[in-house]
Amino acid sequence: MSALGEHYRWQVYNGTGVSVTCTVKDEPFKYGTDGALSFTAEATQINAVSVGTLAYSNSSTINNGTAKNLGAHVTFTAAPSASATGTVSLFLQRSTDGGTTWPSNGLGTQVAGITFSASSTSQTTVPVVR
Repeated sequence: MSALGEHYRWQVYNGTGVSVTCTVKDEPFKYGTDGALSFTAEATQINAVSVGTLAYSNSSTINNGTAKNLGAHVTFTAAPSASATGTVSLFLQRSTDGGTTWPSNGLGTQVAGITFSASSTSQTTVPVVR
């Protein structure tokens, strides 16, 4: 069973009071035919996108039907445009119909959150989805 799903995408929610520039990179993995863990090259799924306050941004649909990756290391960076207070959240959304229908905003699986407290310092976290 894949934690990622056959068709998935990443979604970022900016719960702060300022615009935040977000980047999401993933490095999917699976077990090879020899049983060893095998990683795919890192890919940028959301590339330095400015997400407005209380707004969402989605990556393109990722088709995992052929690759059959089980999980991923994800690098999630949030860089506020000014002093921010609140949380910027990263969600994994899965589609069961090939990428036509998605969960409502914020109703995917929350993978990570970066919380700011009157700070404008860029933060990065690397959660593992498995």
